Amino acid sequence: NIEGIPADEGRAEYGGDKDDDNSGVLSYISIRHGGAALQADNEINGLTLGGVGSGTQIHHIEVFANEDDGIEFFGGTVDLKYGATIFCGDDGFDYDESWGGRGQFWFYISETDNGNCAGEHDGSERTDKQPKSFPVIYNATYIGSGSASGNAASIGLDMKDDAAAVYANSVFTGFSTGVRFRNRGTSDAYSRYMTDGDTKFLNNLWWDFAAGNDPNNFVVITDNQNGGVVGDVVAKLVAEGNQVIDPTLRGISRVPNQQLDPLPAAGSPLHQDLATATDSWFDVVDFKGAFGFDNWMFGWTALDKYGYLGDLSNTSTDFERNASGVSLMVPYPNPVTQGVATLAFELPASSDITVSVFDLTGRMVANTRYGKFVQGAHNLQLVTENFHAGLYVVALQTDFGTVTQKISVLKNN
Repeated sequence: NIEGIPADEGRAEYGGDKDDDNSGVLSYISIRHGGAALQADNEINGLTLGGVGSGTQIHHIEVFANEDDGIEFFGGTVDLKYGATIFCGDDGFDYDESWGGRGQFWFYISETDNGNCAGEHDGSERTDKQPKSFPVIYNATYIGSGSASGNAASIGLDMKDDAAAVYANSVFTGFSTGVRFRNRGTSDAYSRYMTDGDTKFLNNLWWDFAAGNDPNNFVVITDNQNGGVVGDVVAKLVAEGNQVIDPTLRGISRVPNQQLDPLPAAGSPLHQDLATATDSWFDVVDFKGAFGFDNWMFGWTALDKYGYLGDLSNTSTDFERNASGVSLMVPYPNPVTQGVATLAFELPASSDITVSVFDLTGRMVANTRYGKFVQGAHNLQLVTENFHAGLYVVALQTDFGTVTQKISVLKNN
């Protein structure tokens, strides 16, 4: 029976031996404010998939503010593209009993004071149960409660109980811990990763953890009955192309102010150093994380309907370029409400940089010389907390001329 359902309830039984079984189609479905309690501390997941076969088509699914997990797989081989789990009380994406499907374009974000793991990943409850199968997930963007939130339960990935996984071209940011391996009893979450190679982390980006951005601190091994060593895990992460670097997303917000935009900002490293999938089921894209140049959550999700999503894009129509090739993107977020905006710019060659800000009367309100920058794309932080509400002109002054953009500053009080 599905977890939590009484054993004498036959309608909750699942299983079988037909991997390509077809249970139909689920698409463009938003599951909102669910999670009724079956009994104390046992709430219903947003979407529960028990032994579902690969003939089933599931894509564009959102679970918003569910009391328990967002989406949970129990065994089966079903695949999922375009999945979003938002502000759930427990975990975002959970799997158990050797789920062997594939995932691509997964998004998770948690509240600052609620929510656990973006991914809680179990294998079989009985480690001797065969056959073993493990999922492969490309292009996930997982955003935790924030490194300064104090939510110790906010963990990127929790690998336990005979669990394995492949995560590739993904982003993990804003958690207390990046990845936790649990070596409990006969569990081999650590040893499988290190020896069998069933678990791989390929070309992912890790950033902003409560313990700091040193992987020796945000990689954790607990209940360590199998003798795991964090340093060995870190070495494997490095060898598999993982980086500790700011993904420079356009905007992270957990309140309905239209400032959540998890797409790559201009100059983001998410377009570099990609792992290549050999399985044709995966879409070939030129970015890490769940989003490239389009936000597939617009138009059908609660996240959009309730006013969380904003388009803080810095596309080709949102930059100014002078004749020498200096480009300055529209500052983001724009309008800026939290006192800091990002300036993204690109230089044709090495140059000294000065940023000046003027109000609409032409009065200079800020002027900062940053010194020498090399050729290429860069980001700077523009502090606006001392600006009055209003419209301003930002001027990027270089050895190759000046480029300007406008920015709007709003105040919350």
